[in-house]
Amino acid sequence: MTGGTYNIPDSLQTYFSINNTTSVATLLATAPGGVYSFEYEAPTGTDDHGCPASLTQTIEYELYPNTVPGSIEPANVLICRGGLIPDLVLTDYTGRVRYWEYRKGNTGAWTQIANSTSTVSQDDIAELTEGTYYFRALVRSGDCDSAYSAQATVTVSNEAAPAAPATQPIVFACVGDEFTLNPSGTQYRWYTSETGGEADADLRSGTMTSQWVQRYVSVVNNSGCESSRTLVEARPYFTAGAITNGQQVACDELTPISTIASSMDAAPTSGATGTITYIWYMSKDGADPVALTSPSSNSATLNPANYTDGDGTYVFTRTASFSNSGASCDALPSSGSYTLIMGTPNAEIQEPETNVLCGNNSIQLTLQTDFSSTYSYQW
Repeated sequence: MTGGTYNIPDSLQTYFSINNTTSVATLLATAPGGVYSFEYEAPTGTDDHGCPASLTQTIEYELYPNTVPGSIEPANVLICRGGLIPDLVLTDYTGRVRYWEYRKGNTGAWTQIANSTSTVSQDDIAELTEGTYYFRALVRSGDCDSAYSAQATVTVSNEAAPAAPATQPIVFACVGDEFTLNPSGTQYRWYTSETGGEADADLRSGTMTSQWVQRYVSVVNNSGCESSRTLVEARPYFTAGAITNGQQVACDELTPISTIASSMDAAPTSGATGTITYIWYMSKDGADPVALTSPSSNSATLNPANYTDGDGTYVFTRTASFSNSGASCDALPSSGSYTLIMGTPNAEIQEPETNVLCGNNSIQLTLQTDFSSTYSYQW
C-alpha cells in the first residue's frame, strides 16, 4: 500500500524496512515467527466539507519459521519377539507434529499413527512381528510446507525376549535416608513407568520422602533383547499422622475442661512393623516449642490447670518417631496444631460517633474483643 502512514510499534521497528517515498513496509526475513499487528493510515480523498479524509485499518502479518522436520531418537532399536519398543522421541524440529507413520520393510504403504505429539510409545502401535520397521513424523510450521523427519529403524528379532526380573521385596527406609532397589547389575534397566519412557540407571536409588517410590526394572540379554518390566517399590517406614486443627478458650486455670486434640494415628507404612513414639510440644505466645513430659500418646487431653504460665495463647504440636529391631527413624512433625487460649477475654464497647439521639435516630454500639472465638453476649 502506498501514499499512507504506517504506525508500527517501537518494539517491532527493527523487524521492518519502510520506504518513506513509496510508503511500502516490508517484514524482514530476520524477524522471529509470530503475528505482527500494526495500523496503516491511508488517504481516501475529501469529506463533504472538502477536508482531507483518511481511513485507518489494522494490518496483520503472520510469519512462521521454515519447517525443520528433525530426527528421531533412538534412531536404531533392536527388540526381541514379545519385547517392548522404547519411546521414540522427535528432536531438533521446528513446527508442530501432524502425525506419525510406520511401515514394515522399505516398500509398501505407510500406516498412520494417531499421535500428534513429539513422542510415540508402545501403546500407540500394535505388537510388532519379526522384521524391520521404519518410523517417521510429518512436521509443519504454520502454513509452510510440511516435511518428514529422518526415519528411525526398529528391528524385531525372532529370538524370544528374556523373562522379566523376579519380584523383589519392598525396600523400607527412614524419610531423608538413602534407599537402593534390587536387583543390581549392568544388565538391568530402570524406568518410571511400566511401558515407554527412557531408561535411567540413577532411578535405582534416591532419597526417601513421605511418598512411596515405584520403579520398573527390565533385563537385557547378550543379544540386546529387553524383557518386560517388573514393579519394584521403596516405602518410608512410617507416616507422622495429623492433628485435627482446633481452638478452645478457657477463662482461667480453674475452668474445668476436657479438650481432646483428636488425631490421625502415626502408623507404620503397609508392610513395615515397628513402634511409634509420640512427643507433644507447647508454645506460648509464639515462643519456641517446649517438649511436654505428658501426654505421650497419639491423642492428648489438655487441662488449663496443668499450665501455670498465666493467660496467653498456647499452641500444641506433636512429633512421631519409629523404631524396630533393624531401624530407628528420627522424629517427624505431625501436620496440624491445637490452640488453647487461656484467660478472660478483654472486651470494650467502641465509642459511637455521637451520643445524641434525635427523634427516631439510632446509635450503633459495637463490642470489641481480643480473642478470635465465638462468644455469647448479654447487654
